[in-house]
Amino acid sequence: MSQQATSKTWANSQIWLHHKRLGHPSFNLLKSLFPHLFTKESVESFNCDICQLSKHHRASYPISNKKNTFPFDLFHSDVWGPVVESISGAKWFITFIDIVPVSHGHTL
Repeated sequence: MSQQATSKTWANSQIWLHHKRLGHPSFNLLKSLFPHLFTKESVESFNCDICQLSKHHRASYPISNKKNTFPFDLFHSDVWGPVVESISGAKWFITFIDIVPVSHGHTL
């Protein structure tokens, strides 16, 4: 491998390392911070999948005018993971939150 190819590979790996360690800033910002790394690389040659995915937005749910008066009329759920495996082998976690108005008064 030639000296030029080795230098380009090293600069490329350093650019990616700084991009990840600094929290995925734009490559234009990295070029202004580390101009010596971009002597053989153009900003346009870099494409980060994580940065592209983070720019996408989820569609929101429509607003409901329904009044929840009874338990389990409406609840939210969330699934997250994988996490460190539990003793029983589980890697995912799920939560259910019942959305029911809380009454602060007491009936006698």
